[in-house]
Amino acid sequence: MPTIGSLITTYRKKKGLSQIALAGELNSHYGHMVSNKSISKWEKNLAVPDLHIFLDLCRLLEVPDLYEALYGNNPFNPFSALNDIGREKALEYVQLLCLDPRYRQDSAAAASSPACSRPGSEKIIPFRTIPLQLYPVSAGPGNFLDDENYEDIQVGEEVPLSADFAVRVSGDSMEPLLHKNQIIYVHRQETLENGEYGIFFLNGEAYVKRFQTDETGTFLISLNKKYDPLPVTEGSDFRIFGRLVFERGTADCQ
Repeated sequence: MPTIGSLITTYRKKKGLSQIALAGELNSHYGHMVSNKSISKWEKNLAVPDLHIFLDLCRLLEVPDLYEALYGNNPFNPFSALNDIGREKALEYVQLLCLDPRYRQDSAAAASSPACSRPGSEKIIPFRTIPLQLYPVSAGPGNFLDDENYEDIQVGEEVPLSADFAVRVSGDSMEPLLHKNQIIYVHRQETLENGEYGIFFLNGEAYVKRFQTDETGTFLISLNKKYDPLPVTEGSDFRIFGRLVFERGTADCQ
C-alpha cells in the first residue's frame, strides 16, 4: 500500500515541483510556514504533516481521489471501475452535462469544476453515441424498436441530452416541420401530453405524428393537410414509443 510520503512524492513530481517550490506554494496559497526539510521528512516517512496541512497538500497537488491514491480501487467512486479510455469517455459526457443548465448546480460551480473546464476543453466539441433505427417511421414495421436493426451514430451538443435514439423520417406527412430522410431525435417514454410530437405504433405501422386527444377522441395528426388524421380507437393496436426532442435552435412548432 502506498504511504503518505510516496503519495506526496508522486504528485509533487507530476506537478513538476521541487521540494523548495512546494514549500513556497504551501506558504503562498495556504499560509503554511513549511520548510523543504519538512517536506523531505514527510516523503521519507520520517514524519507526517498535520491533517489540515496534508489536506491542503492534496488540494495543491490535485490528488483526485485520496482513497484510491492510498488504498487502491475506491468502491464509492464509479470512475474506479474504468480504464483511462473509459474515464476519458465519462469525462466527455460530464462536459456535455455541464453545458446543459438543467444538470448544473450553477454557473460558478461549472466554471470551477476540473471536469467541466479541463485545459483545452473549450476546443473540444463534445459528442456521444445514440442508436439510429434503420427502419424509417411512417414506413417501417411497428416493432422496429424491439430488434437489432440500428446503427450507432455520434451526435454533438446540439442534440438534447434527453434524446435516447434517432430515426429517419419517411414521406412528407409532417411537412413543413419534418422532411423526408431527416434524422429526428426521440426521448423514450410511453405517454404523451395533448399536442406533443411523438413516435407511435398503430396497427402494424410506425409513425411520427402530433398526438391529439380530447372529447372527440384520440388521433395521430399530420401537419401536411393532404393527410387525414389517424384515429386511435379501443380496438386499435396502439403504442407510444417516445416524444420528439428538437435540436437546439429549432422551433418545435407546438
